[in-house]
Amino acid sequence: MALTVENVKLKAALVYAHVWRLAIFPLHDMADGTCSCGEECGRGGKHPRIAGWQKEATTSERKIRRWWDHWPNANIGIPTGDANGLFVLDADNQEGLDELVSLIGELPAPTTVSARGLPHYWFRFPEGADMTNRRGRLPLGIDVRGNGGYVVAPPSVSHRGEYRWSTDYVIELAEPPEKLLDLLKPAQNEKKLVDPNTVTWYDALPNDLRGRVADYVANAIDAEMHKIELLGCDDEWDNESFKIDCNLVELDIAPWSPGIPDLEDRILKANAGKYDNEGWTETRVLKKLESARKKVLSTGQTRPEPDWLVEALRQQTNNGPVVELSAFSDIKATPLEWYEEPWLPVKGLRGLAGPPDTGKSTMFIHEMAKLTTGGYGKPPISVIYLFKEDDESVVKARLKLAGADLSKVYSMKIREKLDEMSYTRDVMLKEDLKRLEQELKRHSEIKAIYIDPGNSFLGINEDKDGSSEIRATLERVQHFARTNEILMCVMKHTRKDSKDLDKLPVPSLISGYQAWSEVIRIFPILWPVNEKLHDKLGLDPFHDRTNLIMLRGKNNYAPHGLRAQQYRIDAESLMMDDAQFQNVTRLEYLGTDANITQEKFQDSKGETQEEQKSREKQGNKTDEFLRETLVASLLRKVVIELYEKKDIGTVRTLKNRAKALGVPSTPVPGSNEVMWGPL
Repeated sequence: MALTVENVKLKAALVYAHVWRLAIFPLHDMADGTCSCGEECGRGGKHPRIAGWQKEATTSERKIRRWWDHWPNANIGIPTGDANGLFVLDADNQEGLDELVSLIGELPAPTTVSARGLPHYWFRFPEGADMTNRRGRLPLGIDVRGNGGYVVAPPSVSHRGEYRWSTDYVIELAEPPEKLLDLLKPAQNEKKLVDPNTVTWYDALPNDLRGRVADYVANAIDAEMHKIELLGCDDEWDNESFKIDCNLVELDIAPWSPGIPDLEDRILKANAGKYDNEGWTETRVLKKLESARKKVLSTGQTRPEPDWLVEALRQQTNNGPVVELSAFSDIKATPLEWYEEPWLPVKGLRGLAGPPDTGKSTMFIHEMAKLTTGGYGKPPISVIYLFKEDDESVVKARLKLAGADLSKVYSMKIREKLDEMSYTRDVMLKEDLKRLEQELKRHSEIKAIYIDPGNSFLGINEDKDGSSEIRATLERVQHFARTNEILMCVMKHTRKDSKDLDKLPVPSLISGYQAWSEVIRIFPILWPVNEKLHDKLGLDPFHDRTNLIMLRGKNNYAPHGLRAQQYRIDAESLMMDDAQFQNVTRLEYLGTDANITQEKFQDSKGETQEEQKSREKQGNKTDEFLRETLVASLLRKVVIELYEKKDIGTVRTLKNRAKALGVPSTPVPGSNEVMWGPL
């Protein structure tokens, strides 16, 4: 083939393709000091002009000429790895090159020279090698381009200058030194990515290992950030930071890792001292991170667990639970003991749920008062009360008003030292069960612990924790209660976010993951009785003082048709310790009513026939209003204003009926307004 072309870059591209038999593809180029991509990319003339360059790279003369006809000044990219049979060693600084020579001896003559005058060594790709762009144990400042990478080839011109051959065109690739190949082998702690389904997920790790994993990830992050801070020149940052970002993304998305929620902020902080509005810009740093994230995610694989974690899991498996089979004929039946059947057992884990501000804390105090004074027909016991929402003085006042023996109710804090300073913190049962067990041994009279609210003291964050983690925490606390033969009562809110709250079965009102009601087998629910519910339940409006009921909720030991407990909750004032306390709540037990059961309560939450007729009438009037009003298009906000003036129903009813009638809805360009109609 006669290379009768004037375009020097096209001529070089054809030489690579037809003489060297290397597939090539076009890169962006520089014009008047600006990259042809049109952005301040920081990689001027060094990144691909085409998408999917790995597949598009070619030796076809026709395709190459078509590219350079379209982009006459395009730079040349050559994919590295087994596809082209070469890998490239790229020196970004002389210090790294000197260190490499000290490790492996003299290198062959460089094949090309970078825009900064530093050598690039082109080597034959070892047959069957799995060499990527990972540096292995190469010195800092020495990069490798293998599978998945590419090299900028002469006579390309980047924002730093021109790439050139070190001497003449070289046809034969050099054989890589054995010592170099040894350095390129993965470091002992560097492993290939693996299928995410083959690793242990963080939520499934035992509690004691989660802390160790979090520390390991934190230390690994600090090490990578330190590498960023040590980076010097622009080209070194360009190559090294991408690898560091890939490492950080791998740590962030690894299933066994807790993740790095502030990854962007930390990377920006590590680079903060280098911004110069030319190469080192905040935008460029974030683009680099985004590129790393895309690359890591594109593999569909994940970083494996560190060796120490694999070994720890193996040991826990070997030393962990052993399956034991027991015939029921050998099991001694032990009846469940009760303070009050089936509401309050003597030991084990018991819950209490209710809407906010219903009186759950007051119910806890009511029960503690009876426990400490023998009010359930058993000897008095001492209790620990873990509370958050009130201060100690208010709690003391409420206990006194309820008639509790104050000498038998304990609060509990944990005192610790940090940097020679002493401070107190709340109990965290995930961490403090051992400490709590020691106190129970010292104070054998303590037979109950009330936890108000449960999430705070159990260390459960339902926005982050999965069902398996919540279940593991609850089962651990349940085991603790049974082993130490004490009662542990946990408070929980009922659901706030359900649109169909009135249609839910009563046990489903307990908020959060189902693990709560699956692990805790006794979970009564408190519910306020307003005037409407008072009437629906058929309570005597003149004589019945009930404003709070306790339903069986989720209770494996209670029969259907169990009568609800009725209470009166009131606020009173109290003088104590020479201080006046206002609005101190207390409960008065009113007994049970044969007509109030959970099943009847469930039915009462639905609509009455009268309410259903009223809703249907409101809907018909709304339909009539829409047909009369929307004879032409009107702004939705105008329709709403007219509807509100007529006082037919709520805006929600209006929108629902408009949707049901199929009212045309058209956005108004340049605003958030919507046009409705005509019908």
